[in-house]
Amino acid sequence: MERDQAYLDHILLLLDEQETPFITAASGHAPTDEAQKRNHHIRLLCDDGLLMRDTDDTYRLTAKGHTHIRGLREAPLRYTSGLKRLS
Repeated sequence: MERDQAYLDHILLLLDEQETPFITAASGHAPTDEAQKRNHHIRLLCDDGLLMRDTDDTYRLTAKGHTHIRGLREAPLRYTSGLKRLS
């Protein structure tokens, strides 16, 4: 699976908009393609130090993740509000 930078940024921006900065990895015996993509990108965000495992299937933003989000928000004309929620 390829790294999708826009999807990575999308996950981070959604976490920033939530009341609590946590995301749960999809689980199950036969995850959908979307769930596999989500889990893969959560792991990539962990590799980059932007997310950290909190419990078995829950991840939280790190200080580095919050700093990265600030940079995303300051980038002119790159992002708009009204992001689609991940299921």
